[in-house]
Amino acid sequence: MSGVQPHPSSHDLRSLNADISPEARLDLLDGRVNFFRCERCDCQGLLPVPLLYHDMGRRFMVEYHPFEALDDPEFLSNFDPSGESVAGAETSRNAADGGFDYVARRHVVFHMGELVRYVVFRERLHDHHTDPGH
Repeated sequence: MSGVQPHPSSHDLRSLNADISPEARLDLLDGRVNFFRCERCDCQGLLPVPLLYHDMGRRFMVEYHPFEALDDPEFLSNFDPSGESVAGAETSRNAADGGFDYVARRHVVFHMGELVRYVVFRERLHDHHTDPGH
């Protein structure tokens, strides 16, 4: 056994839906998602795994990938030259038909800190524009 264990207060996640799991959203904001600590040497850090964050209420998605993914031609093939996902026209059309047009426009980041900052930005932006007193 390697000794590397998820931190006791950490969640090992690949996707997080803020509307379905608001407690996991709070854990993300507090740095407790995909965090590990080695029991042998006490080394700690983030697991280098992708994470898809989905906020249906505020209508946005953000996708984290470890920076090393940029060295993978297969990963790069998932995007067109402008950085848009090439998930397929049918997927985009179905998402738009169901009111989820933002799914095809998900934001991609390569640092977990940036994912958290983007989530906070989009939440505040949404709240600013939906608050009648702004």
